[in-house]
Amino acid sequence: MFLKGHTFKTCQVGLPEECYFKCDEEVTCQSYNFVIGQNVCELNNRTKEARPEDFLPDRKRFYMKRLTNRENWQKINTEPVCFGARNNKPGVFNITKSGPIKTMKLIHKSGSIECNPTNGASYWGCINPRYYGNMLMTIITNANKESVLPPVGDLKALQPGTTCGTKKHFYSLDGTNHTSPELVFRDLSNHLSVLRNQELQIWYGQDLIDCSEEDNNGNTCFDVFVWYG
Repeated sequence: MFLKGHTFKTCQVGLPEECYFKCDEEVTCQSYNFVIGQNVCELNNRTKEARPEDFLPDRKRFYMKRLTNRENWQKINTEPVCFGARNNKPGVFNITKSGPIKTMKLIHKSGSIECNPTNGASYWGCINPRYYGNMLMTIITNANKESVLPPVGDLKALQPGTTCGTKKHFYSLDGTNHTSPELVFRDLSNHLSVLRNQELQIWYGQDLIDCSEEDNNGNTCFDVFVWYG
């Protein structure tokens, strides 16, 4: 028996049980067929319960349903991810499962950032009057330093003619302040499609745009969680 017409990916394996792990790496995988004699996994985005009309006899295949239930928040890192405040010091991590991302959150573990020696320390931003006292600068980018969380459209810039000018590098989140234990980004209106092992980076805003960072100090560390859509 096998599920017909719902395979979104195939892969070669050595043993049938390896299909389980291949399915677990894909957020959209709900079941799989194993092609006997060819050692091929057919990863499905549906189950036989959802599509009983497509569950058909086939002596050359057998079907298995994914066993584990997915938790909404899935931790990505094994060791804390840290970024510094200047000199190109992003935190770098790799995605563990392919699929569409709805949002992400960071949970503070240790450390803090200062954007100048006279203002206080922050886990996530810059405590300075020119940033209205409550702006955040923790930005998740792709490997090309393009902001993905928050989206570019949510980032703000200072006034033209001031230091850093119109370079977007800070934002605000309702209910999140400089010492909040968690930073939970808003849900993306268009989910972010990612691949397993894809690199993402976490930057301090001033370090990202190479502006007004000369008197910055410190680093902050956190755990990274993903909510797949």
